Amino acid sequence: MKKYSIRFVAVLALAVVLFGLLPATAVAGGKVVGHGSRTPATSASLSVAPNPVVAGNAFEITGAGFTANAMVVVGVPGYIPFGQVYTDSAGVFSYTYTRYLQPWTYPVQAYQQKGKSWVLKGSCTVTVLAP
Repeated sequence: MKKYSIRFVAVLALAVVLFGLLPATAVAGGKVVGHGSRTPATSASLSVAPNPVVAGNAFEITGAGFTANAMVVVGVPGYIPFGQVYTDSAGVFSYTYTRYLQPWTYPVQAYQQKGKSWVLKGSCTVTVLAP
């Protein structure tokens, strides 16, 4: 019985670690992008409004300086799937995030494809308040 419990805990811990990597690998097509670096290089701006937001309410993610007329995947790491949106001819996009988030401060990230990899192009944070 004790051996089973230790094995169960080990498998559970491994699942938690792998689940934490899932959003990055899903966005990056199997390649981890944007992790392992304390200051990832970003070339576009990303903002959230309203910020802070009350839990259960949607918020708008707006980006500028992205590649024009191209897809952006945007979302909160750890909450999949990321949303997909296309930029306009000026490289600007707007995306309404409607997934429920518990009160906390979360990173918000936006990626664009470069060759066969997804590259982090913009990031910011959103603070979610208790209702």
